[in-house]
Amino acid sequence: MRPTTGLDKFGEENLELKDLSLSECLERYLDAKRSVLLFSKGVILVEGDGEEILLPALVKNIFGISLDELGIGLINVGSVGFENIASIFSQERLRRHCAIVTDMDAEVEGADKSKVEAAKRGKSRKEKLEKLFGRNIWVHPFYAPHTFEVDFANIDNNREYIKEIIEKHYKQESTIKRHVADLDSSDAARYDSVLIVANGIGKGWYATLLASKVDDKAIIPDYLLDAMVYASQDIINFDVLWKIFVYRFASRDDGEAIELQKQLSVLTSREQRLEAISKFVEKHPKDMFSIFYLKHEELINDI
Repeated sequence: MRPTTGLDKFGEENLELKDLSLSECLERYLDAKRSVLLFSKGVILVEGDGEEILLPALVKNIFGISLDELGIGLINVGSVGFENIASIFSQERLRRHCAIVTDMDAEVEGADKSKVEAAKRGKSRKEKLEKLFGRNIWVHPFYAPHTFEVDFANIDNNREYIKEIIEKHYKQESTIKRHVADLDSSDAARYDSVLIVANGIGKGWYATLLASKVDDKAIIPDYLLDAMVYASQDIINFDVLWKIFVYRFASRDDGEAIELQKQLSVLTSREQRLEAISKFVEKHPKDMFSIFYLKHEELINDI
C-alpha cells in the first residue's frame, strides 16, 4: 500500500488544488501526524479539541480499554478540511478504515446560539464529503446532529458531569442555578447554555474538565460510537470484547453483578463466554457494552 498512488491526480480532479500538489501538502502535514495516521489499524478524524480530549477518556472509563488497544488512531484535523487527509485512504492507496466525524450544526428553533449559516455549512460539508467518498469503501463520514458539546449534553446521564463543572467554575449562585436548570429544560435552552459554558471556559479546557469527571456511567453519543465501530472493524476480536465485558462488572456492587463476577472466572471456552454475553445483552440492551457489541455483531459476521 502506497499513500501517494494516484494522489495528486485525485487532488487535481476533486479538490481543485493548483499551487501545491496534494502529496506535497500531506508530506508536510504528516511530519507531525505520521506515526498515528499511517500506522494505526483504523483512523478517526475529528475537527476539534473536544472530541480529541474527551473521546479517549470516555472509551477508557466506559470500556476499560484505550483507543490504542482498539487499534484506532484519533487525529484532530483542527478544522473541517477532512478531504485532504482522508484522500490517502482508498483501494489504490492505504486500505485502512477512516471515519470522519464532523458537525451538522442543525438549527435549533428558539436557540440564540443556533445559526442558519452554520446549518447551511453543515449541509454543504455533508454533500461534499459524500460526493468525494461515497464510493470509497475505506472512508465513511459520521455526523453529529449539532455539535459535540451539545450532543453530549443531550444525553441524560452526561448532564451530571456538566453540572459538576458549572458548580465549580461559576461563583454566583444565580448563574449556577440558571445553567443547571437550562440543562434539564428545553432543547433550545440546553443548546445555548452548553455553548455559553463551553465557550466561556474554552472548548479544549471544558473537554479536559469533563474528561476528569466522566466514569463508567457516561454515554458516548451514537454517531461517535458508530465511528469507533467503523474504524475498528478490522481489528476488533472476541478477546477484546470479552475484556470489555468483564470490565463492565469489575466496579459494580449490585447483586446481579456480584453473582456474575463469580461466574466469569470459570467461563473458559468461547461458547460459554458468548452465552454469558448473549444473556446479558438480551437483558440489558441499553448498556453501553450491549450497544457496542451489537453494532460490531451486525458489522462483522464472524465476531
